[in-house]
Amino acid sequence: MPVLPVLTTVLLLLAGAVPASDVTSGDVSAFIASPEGQNASRLVRLLRSDEVARGVSRHLNRVLREKGQIDDKQLATVLDYVGIGAGEGAKVLTGGTRLTEGPHSRGYFSSPAVLADVGPEMRVAQEEIFGPVLAVMPAQSLDHAIELANGIRFGLSAGVCTRSLTSAYEFINRIEAGLVMVNLPSAGVEYHVPFGGSKASSLGMREQGPVAVDFYSELQTAYVKY
Repeated sequence: MPVLPVLTTVLLLLAGAVPASDVTSGDVSAFIASPEGQNASRLVRLLRSDEVARGVSRHLNRVLREKGQIDDKQLATVLDYVGIGAGEGAKVLTGGTRLTEGPHSRGYFSSPAVLADVGPEMRVAQEEIFGPVLAVMPAQSLDHAIELANGIRFGLSAGVCTRSLTSAYEFINRIEAGLVMVNLPSAGVEYHVPFGGSKASSLGMREQGPVAVDFYSELQTAYVKY
């Protein structure tokens, strides 16, 4: 085994499968950001009903219509996951097909997919897809939504849509995620505050904000007798 000449500080930002819960019929479209899906903190699991999912799918088609994937390999991965979800019993409400006409003929585009009746054990609920695929999981209560949200190995970002501050802070205090958004897109990041996840989503210090300086710093302890 090769030996490194020096010890190196490492910071890793890894995968995410971001959950969001709508607990009091807030504006769920607030969850949806514009990135085409190649964003580790973008919403991929919605804990709500099919009716809400259909509304989100319409919003997805508006904001993602002109977006695409980075290459043919990633596009194939996205479309494969739609098929995997359907094969495991999920219902494809909309999308999940390659777009090739007009402006979509040059590039790697797919229609945003929304999958309903997703079980927590399904791969589309457990893995990072990195594309415009939304898995809708029915949640009976806030407690159930938090249980579902925490039931994966990732913990990068999470969001809740609610008009209740009590529910919002309950979600914040119990969710296993490094970034929590209330009535805002899960992919929204401000560069002056720390960014990073918990569990298998991050390793090491946080990026951004004042704590990012710590990554490039080394503490020294000095004892002086005078």
